[in-house]
Amino acid sequence: MIVDTEGFIVPEQKKKQSSYLILSILLVFSGSGLISIFLLNTNYGLVDVSLIKISNENSYLTGLLYKPIEASGDNPLPTVICAHGISNSKHTMSGMALELGRRGFIALALDLAGHGNSEPSKDDSSLGIISAIEYLDTLSYADTSSIGIVGHSMGAWAAWATALKHGNISATVLIGGVPDLSVNGTNSGKYNSTFPKNLLVAVGKYDEFFTDVNLLTTDLMELFGTTNPVVPNHAFYGSFQPERQDARRLVISSTIHILEPIDPLIVTETIQWMQTALKVDGYVDEYFIPHSNLIFPLRDVTSLITLISIICLFLSIASLIYHTNAFEEEKSSHKLDFEKPSLKKTGLVWGSLVIVLYFPVMLIGTFIPVPPMTFAPSIALWFLMINSILFAIIYLFSSYFEMNHSLREVLKKDRRVWWVKRGVGLVCGIIASLYGIMFILNNFFSIQLGFIIAFFSNLLIFPRIVSFVILLPLFLIYFLIDGLLFHADLTTPNNGSAFREDLTQIGRLLVAKVWPFLLVVGCIYIPRIVFDINLLPGGLITLSIQFYWVLGLFIIAGSLISWFWYHLSNSIVPGAVFNSLLFVWILTSLLPV
Repeated sequence: MIVDTEGFIVPEQKKKQSSYLILSILLVFSGSGLISIFLLNTNYGLVDVSLIKISNENSYLTGLLYKPIEASGDNPLPTVICAHGISNSKHTMSGMALELGRRGFIALALDLAGHGNSEPSKDDSSLGIISAIEYLDTLSYADTSSIGIVGHSMGAWAAWATALKHGNISATVLIGGVPDLSVNGTNSGKYNSTFPKNLLVAVGKYDEFFTDVNLLTTDLMELFGTTNPVVPNHAFYGSFQPERQDARRLVISSTIHILEPIDPLIVTETIQWMQTALKVDGYVDEYFIPHSNLIFPLRDVTSLITLISIICLFLSIASLIYHTNAFEEEKSSHKLDFEKPSLKKTGLVWGSLVIVLYFPVMLIGTFIPVPPMTFAPSIALWFLMINSILFAIIYLFSSYFEMNHSLREVLKKDRRVWWVKRGVGLVCGIIASLYGIMFILNNFFSIQLGFIIAFFSNLLIFPRIVSFVILLPLFLIYFLIDGLLFHADLTTPNNGSAFREDLTQIGRLLVAKVWPFLLVVGCIYIPRIVFDINLLPGGLITLSIQFYWVLGLFIIAGSLISWFWYHLSNSIVPGAVFNSLLFVWILTSLLPV
């Protein structure tokens, strides 16, 4: 028998019926979401989307090709390549490619070399864009005599390098990344008011990489061919006429660096720029769609909701399985019998370590790189150091943290709690099933689930597989310590207050985990947005802060997942294994190699 939140006795059968109802709802949400994403991503069948592989010297590149169904050898269409920033993939620029595809462009969202499913390459400043152009040259329906490049952040540098190497790019859009214009030589290449052709520069007003975006109005004067400061958003410079092709424009939008590729103003300005620079007779009229008519935001929101629904669907299945007889015995024999440390004191120490260790550890990872991945070892080391130091402090000062037993006594007494083979097997089965689903969606339907970034991509290249194996034990240690110190006494009383107690515990847990991220992000962005004061010095620290608030979201998700598995299994191990597999999968599929 089970007690509900109103204090009435609820039969076990009724609980199972509720579980099946929730499962059915999640299944409908997931299925309808995937169908909606497919329809939106293909513009309801008017754009063919395919996953392609491109030869790049001794390696290969991958990308998503958006091709209007009208494109053919008799009707070749202008071509645009979309290049993402560092630690992103083709998914980040796929919204831009989708909107261009809807408007009659052959648009390629490319995994730059060493990113996504593209293999790394050496000594290629274009990061594979030149190879992508050579591939597009072989397509009869792609008019590469009229080609444009859109690059964000690192992709903007690659676009600039491509314009220099290729020499005949018809239009270039640099988003959130402008080469050092103080050096007109080997670092930035030769530029002037006519090269690159038809140049649009777009940047977020609160872009963390720019100490003051208003400085661009003077920095761009020579490039724009003017003796006065450049006027953003309201002025055009030069001309799109074929005999000149020296059009220039600066766009500043109210956004931050990571959101620039999906900012509606920047996307709209990019579309207009390419339509004007690459148009042919009758082209704009034939494929006219109002610039404000954007469907990629709906696709991306649907993608995020669907991803959450699919994960919740598998967790619901796990809940049903765990209530079978095979798991009940394991559940009852693996209860940690101790009161965990004071959440308030533990959260204070934990959050302080989060803040204090972040930048030093990132510096260590920069000067002492651990191949084959960039950034991932630093992030793993940061996670591991936080909880290892926290564990050592609580181990030595258990009484200060108001524990009824020392950690030493707990670990000696309850060693059997680590052996939960059925729970771990179930977790591994769920992750394997998730990977299978994502593999099918990516490779057969050209769908990647996520928002801005694709959270779960295929681990198809060897460096990513190696990184997965290296990072997994590090994150497993982190999440085991995390479960022991934060989740091990999250029990609910068998009375009418159970539901309220659950919410209270989750709320207190999230506050303890989130406060350092809110503090740091608030100290950085509030002065920038409210007072136009940038506290970031640039360089490594600026790059690192891009990860900081994203990692905060991961911490929230990980805490909720750990709470769920402990609540379900009475053990910290299944949640630790689930989180380790999930987050290492995300990191190794996302970060560059």
